[in-house]
Amino acid sequence: MKKPYWIFALILIMSSCDIIPEDQFLKEVPNPPMERVVLLEDYTGQKCVNCPNAAIEIDLLSEIFGKNMIVVAIHAGVFSIPNMQTDAGNAYNDYFNIISYPKGLVNRRIYNSEQTLEHNIWGQAIRDIIWKKSGVSINIDNNYNSSSNLLNLTVQVEKEPDLDITNLSLQIWITENKLVKPQAMPDGTYDMNYVHNHVLRDAPNGTWGTSLLFKNNVAEFTLSDFSLKDKDWQFKNCDIIAFVYNEENKEVLESIKIPLTNQ
Repeated sequence: MKKPYWIFALILIMSSCDIIPEDQFLKEVPNPPMERVVLLEDYTGQKCVNCPNAAIEIDLLSEIFGKNMIVVAIHAGVFSIPNMQTDAGNAYNDYFNIISYPKGLVNRRIYNSEQTLEHNIWGQAIRDIIWKKSGVSINIDNNYNSSSNLLNLTVQVEKEPDLDITNLSLQIWITENKLVKPQAMPDGTYDMNYVHNHVLRDAPNGTWGTSLLFKNNVAEFTLSDFSLKDKDWQFKNCDIIAFVYNEENKEVLESIKIPLTNQ
């Protein structure tokens, strides 16, 4: 006797549902635009068996973030080889108290209460900041002279009027790609033809850069006649990195990368 009532209730429920077109089931929501270029410092070494895994992660992140992420591989610490080290890189390694590798700094920010991060959360830390405007823009005028091997740069930094950070510094680095050197691998072997990229080679304006003096929210820095004559680098594989950071906590606001040469 109750069956007709059950059928009637089912018909009533079905008749009350709107028919939704199939193309309206899911709508793709675009990501917000990436508003800054994030600096990832990869602390690494040729004797570090886990560091190749970090390099794989960097390749994946590069596909996601493209030109909005700059990577610098800093060879320092007990797992690094002296000819890949720099005085500046060793100073950063000591300052940020990096004792295990690989570790990374993402804009030198604190993320989840940590500043030195495991490679599996670099992407999360980048996503946390890349959608936010930095309040700073950087432009580089590169006047590298290939005949004299002298590097001359003019860097202009402009900050937004409402940026409340008073003490800003500009850091300039030179990095090199396509360095073929041995690398310890996760399986315990050595890859004698491993390709190292983004390797920090020098800090032309010193380990901690140059304090910026702003006039009408614009500051300019000139690097004059920095000699590359004694460098055994492949200049066509080198890049110039410039970034602006807060002197109080070392947090990076904005970064830029350009080729060292036009070759």
